[in-house]
Amino acid sequence: MTELNISGNKVGDSGAEELADYLMKNNESLTAIDISDNEITDSGLARILNALLSAKKLKYLDISVNKIDTNGYNALRSLLKVS
Repeated sequence: MTELNISGNKVGDSGAEELADYLMKNNESLTAIDISDNEITDSGLARILNALLSAKKLKYLDISVNKIDTNGYNALRSLLKVS
């Protein structure tokens, strides 16, 4: 799988945690992920971002229309510095 789109599913942080667990083991070929409009907060985003640290081919990540504030965006900035 190279693209994952679960936008608009309202998975929240519990779904984000399950997604992070999946992505930990299955991210090597992903180039695009759309998790927009899912009611994910900073906590859920942090879990997902941690799972994506080794996703070397990822070029696109849509996190719009979620419940993310400054802490979440700072976590994203940290991921971008690492990659």
